[in-house]
Amino acid sequence: MLSPLPDEIISEILSPALRVDDDIFTQSTSGSAPFARFSESTSACLLVCKSWLRVATPLLYNVVVIRSKAQAKALATVLAKNAQLGTFIRKLRVEGGYGAPMQTILLRSPNISDLFLCFNIFGTDNTDGLCKGLAHISPIKLILDDGGQRQNKHTIKLTNALVNAIPRWERLACLDLTYVVLPDEDDEPSDLLTDRILSVSKPIMDCQRLTKLVVAELDSVEEVYTHFKACPLKVVRVKEHLRRSPFNKYVLNIEAILTADDVSLQLEYEAESGFTRFRNADPPEIVPSLDPFFVPMAGVSLDVQEHVWTNVLQLVLSNNRMTNEATDLQLLTVCKMFLRCGRPFLYEDITLRRRRALCQLGATLSSNAEYGQHIRSITFSIFTYSFDEGVILSSEISVALRAIMDSATSIVRLVTTSSLSNPDDYSGAVKIGPASFSWDDVVSLSSVAGATLRELVLEVDRFYGRKLVRGVDTVFAAFLELRSLGLTVDSELAFNQIAIDKSLITLPKLEHLTLGGASSSLMIVLGKLSFPSLRSLAITAKLPGNAGLHASACGYPHNRFQRPCILELCPKLTELTVAYGRRDTEELNSSLDFFKPTRPNESLTKMSFALPNKHVSPTWEHFFAGFASGVIPHIKTLGEITLSYPVEWPTTEREINKSTWARIANNLLAAGVQVSDRRGTKWRSRLSTGAKQSRPRKRKAPAQETDDED
Repeated sequence: MLSPLPDEIISEILSPALRVDDDIFTQSTSGSAPFARFSESTSACLLVCKSWLRVATPLLYNVVVIRSKAQAKALATVLAKNAQLGTFIRKLRVEGGYGAPMQTILLRSPNISDLFLCFNIFGTDNTDGLCKGLAHISPIKLILDDGGQRQNKHTIKLTNALVNAIPRWERLACLDLTYVVLPDEDDEPSDLLTDRILSVSKPIMDCQRLTKLVVAELDSVEEVYTHFKACPLKVVRVKEHLRRSPFNKYVLNIEAILTADDVSLQLEYEAESGFTRFRNADPPEIVPSLDPFFVPMAGVSLDVQEHVWTNVLQLVLSNNRMTNEATDLQLLTVCKMFLRCGRPFLYEDITLRRRRALCQLGATLSSNAEYGQHIRSITFSIFTYSFDEGVILSSEISVALRAIMDSATSIVRLVTTSSLSNPDDYSGAVKIGPASFSWDDVVSLSSVAGATLRELVLEVDRFYGRKLVRGVDTVFAAFLELRSLGLTVDSELAFNQIAIDKSLITLPKLEHLTLGGASSSLMIVLGKLSFPSLRSLAITAKLPGNAGLHASACGYPHNRFQRPCILELCPKLTELTVAYGRRDTEELNSSLDFFKPTRPNESLTKMSFALPNKHVSPTWEHFFAGFASGVIPHIKTLGEITLSYPVEWPTTEREINKSTWARIANNLLAAGVQVSDRRGTKWRSRLSTGAKQSRPRKRKAPAQETDDED
């Protein structure tokens, strides 16, 4: 067994994890909350072993940040029971009032050197404890955060308490006004800010102890210095990064102002490093060849030359694909060998952003069909209308699409950049000109690339009408390698029902199915298909006929007047996404049975809810309350629920108490399911002053897949 490490080494190991940067400690609360974290708390380091607890405790209490009443109450209780912990506190950041516990905290923390006080306090808060406790400390540095937006009895009490306490702070030598809005000479000054600043600054100037000032910008130095010039200042620090240059006239002017009264006053600022870091470096000087007729690899065989240039062009073209497409064409015009070696990579991944580009590609493939064999991926990112392209007829687009579909014999991926690619919004797919893909285009694609296509996302032409759609069984049966399928078919298509009933179609490798809107006729067709490998399903909440999806393939009888649970129709699903529109909230509570299986499900691990972009409805809270109590107990392996836009976790105590989604997340977390917002951040329940918090129950781990991989 290894001998234990000395405490000094353990301290050096843990210090980076427990240290708080000064710039973060002094950051304002009016912007993004710097200490609103949803990751594991750094205090978890103390639970590793006794030696870590002994060494890390002083490091943890060195910087204390209080962001809620519950945190203040908990800290006051701890300090009252163990007075030694209060002696470790050197920096204290208080982002509110937080009531009577603040007096205990300040009373038990005699060694505070840096004190952060916030004036952005709401009328529902209480600063009595904070005001009484200021008399028990003597900080060296005072950081004030005042955006000038709050004036109530609590901010007035705090201002008066500061005025009374500052004369007793014999060690106070630094005042940080970085996040205080100062009155401007050019603008109309705020009476609120003027009174507050003057009130706090008067005892500071009377005590004659202030030696350092910290401001945000260089423009504020003259104003602040003029106000505090009666103090024995030695340093004025500017948080703004300034360009290091002896000829910076702004810095020279400020330095001249600071030294005008024959006072030894230093201006501190951090040099700006971005200019040299991101400045374009001078191109290296290339020495011209002594032989003007030099040809690279002139004495090497043609096969070796083509092999080398193929690898070079593959690397260059793949890097340029997302930056500058014109560079690709310029490279291929260097010589015939470059054109021959680079053409496959030029056509390998195509993104069409304009209708004119679509027609040009179709014309090129019509005259050079052999180019189509190089196409592996096509992404259509074309909006319906574009005013700078002129008139492009629907027939031109149809001809171009048919030429592309007939030539792309090795295509692996065909995607329209639409709502189907983003479960946050299922409002409709992108149209290619006045129309989108017709069923004939799908038939053509299946006959040409059915054996190679792995990802297909498109919208079938909604203007196709009641024309009889033939070859459905042949089309779906051709996509044997398809892994991901996304379809939007809003119009009712007349499928050949007789031909479908006589066939049993299987998509053996399909793992992801997305339906961004489908007609009842298409749902009937999908109900005839078999998806043995389906693991991920994304559907809309009001998908017509979705109750019959996959019913026959799973062996369940389907009653068209009843909406069975989707997890019983697709029992092997591991991920399920359901998108809701603006009108779907009216039937939320009645849709719980759609998710509740009659027998326990042990496959589903993740669910995503794509929510409508509007104000939060109270109906969602009732829905998820019923979901937590009535659905989650029947899904043993469900471990995560993702909520899309507009859900984003609140970061302050006030916002958390008002947030509907925070309450929803707490209920789901108590049921044993993690909840993520639109950014993928998992919610962590906050310390509460109310009733005892419920512990999340443990969820069953999903069973290991025993089927052989394809």
